Amino acid sequence: MSTPTVPFIFLDWWCGRTALTAHLPICAASAGATMTHSGYATVRHHLAQLGETDRYFGAWLETGGHFNSVEHLLNGRIDAAAIDSTVWDYLLQQQEPPLADKTRLIGSLGPNPSPPMVVSEQVPASQRQQLRQLLLTLHQNPTGQAILASSGVERFTAVSNHAYQSLYKMSQVATASESTSQI
Repeated sequence: MSTPTVPFIFLDWWCGRTALTAHLPICAASAGATMTHSGYATVRHHLAQLGETDRYFGAWLETGGHFNSVEHLLNGRIDAAAIDSTVWDYLLQQQEPPLADKTRLIGSLGPNPSPPMVVSEQVPASQRQQLRQLLLTLHQNPTGQAILASSGVERFTAVSNHAYQSLYKMSQVATASESTSQI
């Protein structure tokens, strides 16, 4: 049996329509700053590759999630945000007037492995296995296909920890940079 291909996402780095300066004052960290890969560590890793530290931004604001980061970006509370491409695509479909008219793309980082689906170990093993089987076969029937399509998901696939090795390495580089200033 062949190993399934790991689905990948891109991380898009957006700013408001205002002029982009060399060093933006405030960037969003989409969740708890020490825990999120796509909204924080990927940007820190990218900065390290450019020879910059996380102090490239005057401060980081923990917004609580990608949707909140977009809201803060649109209302001018932050100057830039790293938004998961799947979230951005969803928002583009929902916004009137178009979100793309209110922002501009600074760059795209990735690809990165898609976030894993995880279940607490407190859930009994038999229920975890049932849920796993349900998710892995959801795409095989019309009702499941409709549910997946409504979320912009084609299917779920089983992968091992090995699929996320690149994230561990990126996290090490990001962690090696300076501590951040938060507001």
